[in-house]
Amino acid sequence: MKSVNLGFAAALLVLLASFAAQAQSPAAATMPATSAALASADQAVVAAEQALHQAEAAYAAGANSKNAVLDAESELAQARVRAALVHNQSRVVVSNLQKAIAYRVEQLANANQQYQAGVVSRRAVLDDQSSVLRAKLRADLYQVVILEQEKLAQTDQLYQAGASSQAEVEKAQADLKKAQDAFQAAQP
Repeated sequence: MKSVNLGFAAALLVLLASFAAQAQSPAAATMPATSAALASADQAVVAAEQALHQAEAAYAAGANSKNAVLDAESELAQARVRAALVHNQSRVVVSNLQKAIAYRVEQLANANQQYQAGVVSRRAVLDDQSSVLRAKLRADLYQVVILEQEKLAQTDQLYQAGASSQAEVEKAQADLKKAQDAFQAAQP
C-alpha cells in the first residue's frame, strides 16, 4: 500500500505544477506536461490497478471485505483523475470522478445493509455518507474549474480582439486559480 500512496503523492505534485502553469497564462493551459510528469501519473494508475487486483484476490479468497474492493476501485478512479488532469483530458477526469461517486454510493449501500444487520456501527454509515459527499464535491469543483477555464479563454479572446481589458483577463486568471485551488484542496 505504501507504493500506492507514494504514487498518488507524486501524481498530486504533478497536478499542482500543472494547475500552477494553467493559472499563469491562458496559453499555458494547453501546454503538454513533461514526460516525467506523465510517466509519474501513469505509474500511479498502474500502482492503483495492482492494489485493486490484490484487493479483489483477497476478497475472492475471503480475506477482504467488499468495501475494501470498493475502496481500491475508488482509489483507482482518483488516480485516473489525476493522470487525466496531467494529460489534460477533461472528459476522462469527469468520467472517473463519476465512477468514484458510484463506488462510494455502492459502499454506502453496503454499509447501510451491514448496519441494518447489526454488523457495523452507525459511525461506519456516517463515514461512508461523508465519502459520497466528498466525491460529489470533487466532481462539482472540477465542473467549476472547467467553467473558469472557458471564461478565461473567452475573456482572452475578447482581449485579443480589443473588446476586453488586461484587468478582466487577470480577474479571469485569478478566478481560475481559486477554482483550481478549491479542487486541489478537496482531493483525497
